[in-house]
Amino acid sequence: LARRSLLRPGGAVLDLGCGAGAATGWLARAYPETTFLGVDLNDDLVRWGRERLSGTPNLQLETGDLYDLPESYVGRFDGVILLQTLSWLPEPEAPLQAIGRLGPRWLACSSLFYDGPVDCTIHVRDRSKRAGDRSFVETYYNVYALDSMRSLLERVGFVRTEAEPFELGIDLPRPEDRG
Repeated sequence: LARRSLLRPGGAVLDLGCGAGAATGWLARAYPETTFLGVDLNDDLVRWGRERLSGTPNLQLETGDLYDLPESYVGRFDGVILLQTLSWLPEPEAPLQAIGRLGPRWLACSSLFYDGPVDCTIHVRDRSKRAGDRSFVETYYNVYALDSMRSLLERVGFVRTEAEPFELGIDLPRPEDRG
């Protein structure tokens, strides 16, 4: 969030898919006059984050589902943050429509985007990990065409979009479990 004008004193920001709130906590400490609410589906991560971030007065973490956001969220937030969340969902339209219904002024989204006319839906079954009674963890790692994402954002109410390229600049080592 390089644009400081987005984070106004007295404003409120919703971080959807916040996990344990590490990024939200950093923002809350950096912008103490802005209120932050982090929401994640994983109750264990939310509880863990609450313990570690309990001394941050302008931050609250809640368990919730971005597909079923409470009516009390409508009109409450200046902005919404999605840090990598879109890539990990089956598709982007339903979550962006849910966010658009909240009526925020802005949306900050990091995800995997491509500057060409191709979307990639990547359905991952990681057999190096277990999920409950399944012998694999199931997730997504989707890549969206930037132009189609801009069109979708416009349809849900975000009429001006900006994109900044990101280069990792290092090779990540392969996990020992090959997952």
